[in-house]
Amino acid sequence: MQLPSLANRAEDEPHHCLIRLPDMSGAEKRLSPFRDERHRERFDVLIVENEMGIREEYSTFLMTLGYNCHPAADGAEALQIIAMKPAIGVIVTDLELPALDGLSLLSELQARFASFRTLIPIVVTRLTTIETAVEAMRLDAIDFLPKPASPAALAAAMRRASARWTLLDERCRLLKSLEPSSNTVTLASSRTPPQTDASQPNRETLQKFIRSILRARQRRSEFMDASKFADPAWDIMLDLTSAALEGRSVPAFSVSVAANVPITTALRYVKRLVEDRVVKRWEDPDDKRRTLLALEDDALEKMLRYMSNVWKSMADEFALWP
Repeated sequence: MQLPSLANRAEDEPHHCLIRLPDMSGAEKRLSPFRDERHRERFDVLIVENEMGIREEYSTFLMTLGYNCHPAADGAEALQIIAMKPAIGVIVTDLELPALDGLSLLSELQARFASFRTLIPIVVTRLTTIETAVEAMRLDAIDFLPKPASPAALAAAMRRASARWTLLDERCRLLKSLEPSSNTVTLASSRTPPQTDASQPNRETLQKFIRSILRARQRRSEFMDASKFADPAWDIMLDLTSAALEGRSVPAFSVSVAANVPITTALRYVKRLVEDRVVKRWEDPDDKRRTLLALEDDALEKMLRYMSNVWKSMADEFALWP
């Protein structure tokens, strides 16, 4: 059964209007009245939907509202795209997805990106139970819509997401603008290298330091072919070290995001790390479909000592800068 076009269904919504736009053919186009020029192109939208027809319908409709859209067929692919495309600010996702379901995706967004990036999820699903809605809202979803979403409902959800994104992004930018000043005072207020006993990073500082290294490595793909410099095993170990400092384990399929490689490649590296007794894995007791990962105790201790040493060396060097 062919899905009705969102663009066609938009014409059935009340208060539609006719707007004359110049194009190659010079024809008149009927557009939704929900276009919001204030937020146009300020962020991109990721549409996570395994049904290609619905995914394309959502993309086509949202593009008429002025949003640049990216498609993803499952949660694992979505995480990779989010890591590689910093412009993405809103995620429209189904919950019934292969490989990584929607609720797991929302959980990963919270754990991996919430501390440094504004991402607003909108859930569109057939799983419209109260329990599922409550869990989605707990994981920061701004809207919970029945699938397939109507044009009016999707447009209204995007308006709310735009407003939330703008508010949170401004807060995030303000906090980031304050951080360099404090760092400058800490690292450059004195030309004298800091004393050894006072220059060891605490848990939170070290976690942020490792995350910044991971983000810098992931951003290589914006400027060059990052596959030429790929080191998936090291990226996975950095990711698991950061997770250990946060007190959490990592789903096996999500390490592909940190490593910036396909999930099959990441899992091959995980297998080798497990065989070398660097990484341990076990079945998630709360979700039998997932396998969780963490560094072995000895590997974690070595990673923490190494990263602390790198942090201290960089702090000493920055303190000597004019």
